[in-house]
Amino acid sequence: MSARSRTTSEKEIGESQLRLLPGGFGGSRSARPDWQLDERTRSVGRLGVAEAREVLRRARPPQPKQPEPIRKAS
Repeated sequence: MSARSRTTSEKEIGESQLRLLPGGFGGSRSARPDWQLDERTRSVGRLGVAEAREVLRRARPPQPKQPEPIRKAS
């Protein structure tokens, strides 16, 4: 059985995923919760997404593979 097809137990999920901590304002000097992104982070993220979209827009689809010609013995 492949790793993709097997089911994942809760224990395995807990070991591989990050967990959110309870609370929201712990240690932060601002009035926003720790998990909220500030405007600078948002703008950097938007710029990255815009750049990725532009690269994808300009990309050409891959050329289909051509089968090798069959050579016959003469």
